[in-house]
Amino acid sequence: MDVPSWPDDLVSKRDHNKFAKKSIREMMEFHVRVNLKKHFEEGAAERYKYAKRNPKYIRSKLRRFPASKGLDLVKRGGSKRKILKRGTLRTPGTAIKGTLRVFYKSAFDFRGGTGKVDKRATGWGKIFQSHAQISIQQMRSEVKVITKKEAQKLAQMLKDLYMKKITLLVSTRKRKFVKKTT
Repeated sequence: MDVPSWPDDLVSKRDHNKFAKKSIREMMEFHVRVNLKKHFEEGAAERYKYAKRNPKYIRSKLRRFPASKGLDLVKRGGSKRKILKRGTLRTPGTAIKGTLRVFYKSAFDFRGGTGKVDKRATGWGKIFQSHAQISIQQMRSEVKVITKKEAQKLAQMLKDLYMKKITLLVSTRKRKFVKKTT
């Protein structure tokens, strides 16, 4: 996804960077609020092509955590809350140099978050490791997936937000009066 190019005849480099950063930040806040939330709802496994879970794992998960409704990435809802509500958003770089990026960092509240298998696991941890057949790293990558349609919508949203800021600046700019020479 690219940042809109600099319309040098309309805005300064400083305004271009400021508007691009604000736009990309607003776009990412929307993504977290709307798209990332969909990873924890019914139908997410088909939409984002999650790895198949073992039926024995799903049954044991439903028995132990009925509130999860058998959804992938949900046990009690704590991880969902941490990912959606407690994340930090950073936008380092500049739009002029083409180094503007956006990072969303949040806690991934699953045991074994490093992806290592705990050989001393007991209780639910043991069930998880033996039946899930899916690693923590796999679960992390599943949360990061964005569909093609979502990516297109976010790219269009970024352009619209940026152009809205440019239009607002240009329309509120004070007029410069030039003396007539006769």
